[in-house]
Amino acid sequence: DAVFKDLGTKQPVHLRKPSFLQIKDSYRAIHDYRELSSRLELIDNAIREQKPLYMAYKNSKGHTQEFSFQPLKISYDETENLYCVLSVFHGNIQVHRLDRIQGLWPGKEKVEAGDVSIIDNLAPQVWGNCFSEEPQHVKIKFYNEANVWNKVKRDLVCRTKGQLYEKDGFLYYEDTVYGISKFRPWIYSFGSSAIVLEPKSLRDHIIASLKERKDRDQF
Repeated sequence: DAVFKDLGTKQPVHLRKPSFLQIKDSYRAIHDYRELSSRLELIDNAIREQKPLYMAYKNSKGHTQEFSFQPLKISYDETENLYCVLSVFHGNIQVHRLDRIQGLWPGKEKVEAGDVSIIDNLAPQVWGNCFSEEPQHVKIKFYNEANVWNKVKRDLVCRTKGQLYEKDGFLYYEDTVYGISKFRPWIYSFGSSAIVLEPKSLRDHIIASLKERKDRDQF
């Protein structure tokens, strides 16, 4: 599961004193982070003190841009070992990956503060860091076998806007999901114990993928 962690306020990792900051990369340590500890501390301080930062950032097209912004949250996708800093500009959530930051310094010019509640309201429904993807309604049915229900409940503890209920001997999960491509691997982890009911596109994708795996294993 791609977990959203608010390091700007609740802080599951202590960020206030450099000596206490410990970061352990996941087995998917595929991102090239520069000065990760110091940058996380700089961002966290800017969030708490509501001060802007100035950043040199390489976008997805490989172009480097420099600009000032007000950081509001830090998110961490533990599946992809991906840190991002979030801000809001003109009512839209901006997601900046830390592995694309070329330089980061305290800002001097005044910038739009942004409404942090926009992030807070959306975060429980976001998988990965896909804040800008189109939302999709999902409905999944889980069999009561091999500790599946306990794992589902544990994984979804932060998904506070979804519905998790038992009916006719099954456990159901319904929610609006941002980032269906990041949601799929979580469903895959349950194998045949999870049945996708909605959306049809997700069900068809998983069926096709399982069929492809089965055909490949026959050779």
